[in-house]
Amino acid sequence: MSTQEEDIAIRHALNATDHYKLLLVSQEASEEQVKRAYLQLSRKLHPDKAPTNSRHRAETAFKRLSEAFATLSDPIARANYNEQLLEEAQVEERLRRDFEANEIRRHTEQSAQLKQEADDALTAGKLQEAVKIYTRAIGLDPSNASLFSNRAAAYLSLGKCTDALADAETGLERRPGWAKLYSRKATALDALQRYNEAIEAWRAAVDAEDQTGTPEGGWVEPLKLAEQALANKVDQLKKQAAEALSKGRVDQAV
Repeated sequence: MSTQEEDIAIRHALNATDHYKLLLVSQEASEEQVKRAYLQLSRKLHPDKAPTNSRHRAETAFKRLSEAFATLSDPIARANYNEQLLEEAQVEERLRRDFEANEIRRHTEQSAQLKQEADDALTAGKLQEAVKIYTRAIGLDPSNASLFSNRAAAYLSLGKCTDALADAETGLERRPGWAKLYSRKATALDALQRYNEAIEAWRAAVDAEDQTGTPEGGWVEPLKLAEQALANKVDQLKKQAAEALSKGRVDQAV
């Protein structure tokens, strides 16, 4: 066995976090599998075969290997060890969940503070600043549909209708069926001259179950205005086409 292989084996034995990982077997391994794994590793880790400069590390690694084999080859010791591993895993899982919950809580609090700052900027007409702050808040709490709704409002005021539409649609993924977000979507689509889609979005706003944030008059009037605007646009185009046709400008009429 090469010196490099020996060093890899020693490093593995010294860094393995439990007996099973050290022996490279699963917790369901049979006694025969445990014994076979021990014999294979013991040949690689025996201190007598290690170079002089690795002798101390090899001794420590071999001691860990012997301890692992002694534990896993004894049914009672192995059962106790398995119980210990389970308890450690449960503690680790609780700590992980607590840490994640704390991080979510901290991010949510920071995001709420940023949202207030962004709302104030939006109210004051500082639209670019509001967009920047909403974006920071979204980075901390990307599940908050209100942040996308409010940033969409800022984008609409800036005339960035494509960005507003993207935010409205993302917000609806976070909070399906929210009328206010449908209204943002409809407004953006209308500005983009996608009139039929805008009318569909207004209808969705009217029919939505979640009417939180809906103005007192509701969304029926905006829907009627959108439908009328589309009808007017169609009539206007029909007249232009007829006029072009009457003057022999067939391509323009088409």
